[in-house]
Amino acid sequence: MQVQKMSRKLIGEGSQYAASRLVRYVEGALDDPATWQGVAQQMGVRVHLYEAPGAGRGEFIAPPPDGEPARIAINTAYSDREVCAAYIHELSEVLFRQMQPPLFPSESDCGRYEGEPGDLLHLMSRGTEKILLG
Repeated sequence: MQVQKMSRKLIGEGSQYAASRLVRYVEGALDDPATWQGVAQQMGVRVHLYEAPGAGRGEFIAPPPDGEPARIAINTAYSDREVCAAYIHELSEVLFRQMQPPLFPSESDCGRYEGEPGDLLHLMSRGTEKILLG
């Protein structure tokens, strides 16, 4: 029970943190994919756009250890609002993974799919989407 309360608090605080950081880069409407493309560019994040109806909205691609920039992939087969949500989600993951000291002691604490017990990173990114897009 105590762990669940701490997890909810961490999710809320993490979502607020990411939202407050991302809006610093915003130059345009929050529901315009071009705005989030610009945010990614300002953050130094490489973006791969693809169109695959029915596939996931986006993906964080871990950077190689040689210092290459973070990368995200965004599925443009969805509505503009969903594409914006994907950008927000993946850029939030970039922020969380770049935090120093690390937010989590290991990747085992931040699973990729919703509903997994240790999936705090994903839930925080979903929270960031809700804060910024309603």
